[in-house]
Amino acid sequence: MEQAEHIAAAESRLAAGETQREVATALGVACSTLLE
Repeated sequence: MEQAEHIAAAESRLAAGETQREVATALGVACSTLLE
């Protein structure tokens, strides 16, 4: 998955009320990756 797609997916999941940890796990990335 492209980084832009990861960001879009993460933003939509966070907006839906998921925690950063849940989103990171679902997308297969480290939590720190979402914070960059």
